[in-house]
Amino acid sequence: MSLLKNSSYILTLLSLFGFLLTWQRSAFSLFFLIPIFLTLFWEFFLFLKLRKNIIKEATLIKGSLFYRISMGDFYLYIFSFFL
Repeated sequence: MSLLKNSSYILTLLSLFGFLLTWQRSAFSLFFLIPIFLTLFWEFFLFLKLRKNIIKEATLIKGSLFYRISMGDFYLYIFSFFL
């Protein structure tokens, strides 16, 4: 997984340099932007997935602040269902 992640970062950097070098000379330079946007989308998706797991774990802990604010289990089960 780490090797795949590093290779995607290298591909993103190469595509950024490719776009910067060819954006005035070629109409196909926009294809270099696709890996950049895919990498940004993937990083944002991983961040949201991590955030979801943290919220789910906090709702399972009975002494957490979120549990005390919601006053019991019922709201937590509804909230964690939509995560």
